[in-house]
Amino acid sequence: ERIPGVRAAITEAAGKEACGEVTASDLASIRVLDLRSKLRREPEGALPLGSFDGLTGLVSLDLSRNSNHLTTLEPGLFDGLLKLTELQLWENGLTALRTGAFDGVPNLARLVLWDNPKLAILEPGAFRGLSNVRELVFSGTGLTVLSAGAFEGLSDLQYLIFGVKFDGNNCGHPNGECIPVLVPLERIESGAFGGLPNLHTLILVSKSLTELQPGPFNGLPSLQTLVIGSDGLTALRPGLFSGLPNLRSLTVHGYGKGLKELWPGVFSGLPNLRHLTLRETSLTTLEPGLFDGLAELYSLGFHANKLTTLEPGVFDGLGALESLHLDGNELHALEPGVFDGLPNMWWLDFSENKLATVHPDLFRGLNGLRQLELDGNQLTALPRDLFRGLGQLWYVDLSRNRLRTVPPSLFDDQRSRMDTIKLGGNRLASLDPGLFRGMANMGTLQLSDNALATLPPRIFNGLHGLLRMDLTGNPGAPFALRPEFVRAEGSSNAGGAVEVALALPEGAAFDLRVGLAVSGGSLSADESLIRVGRDRSKAVAVARDGAGPVTVRMVEVSEVPGPPCEEIFYAGFASHCWKGVRTAVGAPLVLFGLPDQTLEADSAVRFDLPSAFPDFSAGTTFAVELDDPAVAEAAVTAGLLTMAAVDGGLTSVTVAATDPDGLSATLAFSVTVEQVVSSYWGGWRSVLLRPPSADDDGF
Repeated sequence: ERIPGVRAAITEAAGKEACGEVTASDLASIRVLDLRSKLRREPEGALPLGSFDGLTGLVSLDLSRNSNHLTTLEPGLFDGLLKLTELQLWENGLTALRTGAFDGVPNLARLVLWDNPKLAILEPGAFRGLSNVRELVFSGTGLTVLSAGAFEGLSDLQYLIFGVKFDGNNCGHPNGECIPVLVPLERIESGAFGGLPNLHTLILVSKSLTELQPGPFNGLPSLQTLVIGSDGLTALRPGLFSGLPNLRSLTVHGYGKGLKELWPGVFSGLPNLRHLTLRETSLTTLEPGLFDGLAELYSLGFHANKLTTLEPGVFDGLGALESLHLDGNELHALEPGVFDGLPNMWWLDFSENKLATVHPDLFRGLNGLRQLELDGNQLTALPRDLFRGLGQLWYVDLSRNRLRTVPPSLFDDQRSRMDTIKLGGNRLASLDPGLFRGMANMGTLQLSDNALATLPPRIFNGLHGLLRMDLTGNPGAPFALRPEFVRAEGSSNAGGAVEVALALPEGAAFDLRVGLAVSGGSLSADESLIRVGRDRSKAVAVARDGAGPVTVRMVEVSEVPGPPCEEIFYAGFASHCWKGVRTAVGAPLVLFGLPDQTLEADSAVRFDLPSAFPDFSAGTTFAVELDDPAVAEAAVTAGLLTMAAVDGGLTSVTVAATDPDGLSATLAFSVTVEQVVSSYWGGWRSVLLRPPSADDDGF
């Protein structure tokens, strides 16, 4: 009497070619029967009783995706399936679950019923005898009322889900997202959840749920996680959560419209509550005393609500609170004292609000604060003592505000512990060189999308642990990290050798390796290294081969290390990523003389003046004069003369040396600068500008 679709599936599962070949022994040996989408050619309605007779060894039965071809489960349909542990009934046209619908399957552990949009009736006793089922999901059903005793028989049920997409997501987590699925649930009668002594997680999401009367959750002594979601629920009243002594996590989701009022005492009777989250509600204020009795609460979240103010004392009694999330609200100001009595607070999130100012004493007393998020506000300035006393603070996000300056002393009390600072998306045109001084443990520095044209000197100095940095979106990006030759400290001209080092004005954001070459002499090493967080390399000795000058050059500088940041972020983490910087080769260094030079456009050369004037003492001063300053610029710093090209042409340079005893001398040389011009033929290219001749058109 089996219908054709069932006969064909049994024949296939038994490994036979024809139905007549299937024996009783074959039926008893079948463990898995797949009828998914295989009843679509059958008449709409119910499966005939006896469809599964003889399948005494069946463990898994899949009846999903048969739409309106499976609308009813007749009591007795599964008789004899004593070994069945899994039954899948999703995406069908079931209209009701009748009393005794699952009689005959006492060992059933997994029952899948979601996406039955016509399922509107659960008769008392429908699940009787299913003492091993631990999870039920009713998302995508047509249930409007949960009547008393609807789940009787599910004595070991632990997870009961209504109205959310449930595919392993973290809807029940305090920071999890609940993706709603249409469920027209309107009313929950008293006693609806009776007979569920082991229920651990209950998720109720329905846009039709407008009211919850006190006491709907009585009789759930083991419930630890409760999620309620509705955009039509206007208020939560006292007594609603009575009878839940072991509840640990409570989430209420308003989906942008729901919940305008929390009555005083609504959370009383929840002595073990640890996590309380209200997301996307219409709440505008929190009344003092609202959290009375929640002495064990350590995570409180009001995400994307409409809160405009927080009154001092609103968090009184929450001495165990460790994290407070008020992101996505409409807070304009926070008064000092609002966080009094929260000695264990370590995480504060005020991102995406409308804060324009913060009081210097706002965080006073939060000595254990470690993570602070103020991004996405309207802050234009910060008090210099805002973080004073917060010695444990290691993560600060101030991105996407309107800051034009950051006080140099802002992080004075956090220098040894600071790991992450985010200042991207502000209006910073400059930074104090000492802002990040001493932050050896800094791992992440974000300065993107500001107004920085240059980087301050030694900005990366001391940041020995820097792994992630973003400077993109600034006028000066990508910023060139260009090392320059300097004379090593204490180096003299003795024996015709000078020790030089590489210096990086900004400091190294990562290990910077530089290949070296020399003409007219020899080097003690052909590579130099500036370690991350330092601004100078170890010394390299330069010796001359004869009596002429020696020129040391950088042949290459290591590129920004690692794979492209986009690949790393796409992979889900951001380790070792530096954005908005590039490396560049610095100017060559000439020692033991001042020979004539030819410079390309935008290039430079440096001269070590003490080695050019070997008979002068350590205190010698130097002066430079050019006969044509329009061709090149000259600057002397710490005995090094830097000549930088300005425009094409020729200029003579005179260097005068004067020692403390009055001894003086001068040396002269010339600098020729090549000029880049455009060719009208074949596009743009570089050519040398030289004097025209009779047969020369001037290019």
